[in-house]
Amino acid sequence: MNEEEFISVKKKSPNDFSVIDVKGHKIGGNAFTIFAGPCRIESEKQITQTALAVKKAGAHILRGGAFKPCTSPHSDWGRGEKALKELQMAGDAAGIPVISEAMDVEQLDVVSKYSDILQVGTRNGQNYNLLSRLGDYPNPVLVKRGTWMDLRETLCAAEWAYFTDEERGVKGNKNLIICERGTVHFNTHMRWTLDIAMVPSFKHISHVPIVVDISHGTGGEGNTAYYKDLARAVVAAGADGLMVEVHPEPSNSLSDAAQTISLDEFKELVEYIRPVVDAVGKVL
Repeated sequence: MNEEEFISVKKKSPNDFSVIDVKGHKIGGNAFTIFAGPCRIESEKQITQTALAVKKAGAHILRGGAFKPCTSPHSDWGRGEKALKELQMAGDAAGIPVISEAMDVEQLDVVSKYSDILQVGTRNGQNYNLLSRLGDYPNPVLVKRGTWMDLRETLCAAEWAYFTDEERGVKGNKNLIICERGTVHFNTHMRWTLDIAMVPSFKHISHVPIVVDISHGTGGEGNTAYYKDLARAVVAAGADGLMVEVHPEPSNSLSDAAQTISLDEFKELVEYIRPVVDAVGKVL
């Protein structure tokens, strides 16, 4: 690979790792960060109940979707700004930062108003117009790797979000997080196949923190049974955190029900990974 293509996100030394601050919580370094919450913000009651429960169980960041770019246009589209307001209120009630996705440049203003962290979803992993505008906002950003993207493309996507080019008016967002969330594969027992090897591969080259979405990376009917073991593998591989979809009543979730776990299951997951987090020298 030509490392000049991603020079801004390339490590300057073996121990060069960025640490991102979100309302006093550190992402990267020796911290292991857990992002948890529903795929879709369905109501104020649902997101507040989730926020209080996941914070108590050990989550650090509350996730929730307000704009839902589903595969089929006949699926739910989300509740937009109203949902973002509910997410912000739930985060405040629980004392936990929040993250939500902006689907395009036009949504960045409204999402940044309510969400502590801006998320760029997998479909926009190579939307360079969107990535290059993330530096216009003070919010930290999390960019999900596209299911088709290799290591070089992932590093270049990080570069698009991070680099500064004054002549082109690109400011670059230095509070960047990358998220692995599974790849297209010939396997049929999972919707996507979690690429755990991406974690050490990316961290060997880049200083940018990388977390893993085990819900989308495993998704499918019955696959939540794998979450706890995969979460341990994610920790052991050196990830800076994990993301998981959680709902008070997974079977009634309006989106991604098959890959969503309950509040009690989330609590069990956190305790299950704790010994491995300790073993690798990180802190929950």
